[in-house]
Amino acid sequence: TPLLGGLENGRLIFNTAFIVVLVSLVIQGWTVGPLARRLGLIVPARLGPLDKVELELPGSAHHELLAYRVAPGSPVARGERIPRWARPSLVLRDGRSMRFQDMGRLAAGDHVYIFVPDRYPALLDKLFASRAVVDPEDADFFGAFAVDPARSAAELEAAYAPGLTEEERKLTVGDLVTARLGGHAEYADRVLIGPIELIVRDVDDKGRITGLGLSLEPTAPVARVPVFLSAGEIADRIVGFVRNWRKRTKKPAAEAPDDAEPAPQPVVGKATGEG
Repeated sequence: TPLLGGLENGRLIFNTAFIVVLVSLVIQGWTVGPLARRLGLIVPARLGPLDKVELELPGSAHHELLAYRVAPGSPVARGERIPRWARPSLVLRDGRSMRFQDMGRLAAGDHVYIFVPDRYPALLDKLFASRAVVDPEDADFFGAFAVDPARSAAELEAAYAPGLTEEERKLTVGDLVTARLGGHAEYADRVLIGPIELIVRDVDDKGRITGLGLSLEPTAPVARVPVFLSAGEIADRIVGFVRNWRKRTKKPAAEAPDDAEPAPQPVVGKATGEG
């Protein structure tokens, strides 16, 4: 240290270094967190399911089994209504497994297991794992466009061609969704019809749909699988191409065209005797 080395102004150097370190610990240390959050350098908490299992069911049904831990402050923990397609099949609380119908309101820390179609996990993240409030204008959750339930379903057919039957075209859009749901619609119910998905935004006390949203079902891009050929297959294709090319070039030479002039015949003269 400056004091032990006997440097000039050693005590001043030591005191200055001590004060700088003390100020750094007292002021700079506790400001690192707020500054990092302000600059967006904090790694966000992990969202999404704790576990995910893809299920192979008969036919074209694609479902997943998702396990969530209800995050504190999430919409579900605050009492947000849970859509029918997102209601847990099993809930674990304090080491006990119970049905969702017997649990009452979900609480932070509950582990829930949900069977859902494979296109809905991102929506579940907003309900169970995020603290963000579900906005009534959320395009992912309630559709990008608002649809008047009193409009004719025929207009829907004319605009998007979802393949409605003649009877369905005579209904209103609200009645069409209710019919597709088996006669009973609830908050956030979703009905997939061809290239569009109709989402129930709200219902009244009598169960009638008062608000609908429309979301265009994204079309999955066609996977382009590269075709790799072995050296033997490449050689076989080259040989086949050469053979076909030779056949095409030899065929015109071997066959004379119909309109070609006949080849001249040799003239054989008759011998005539002179008298």
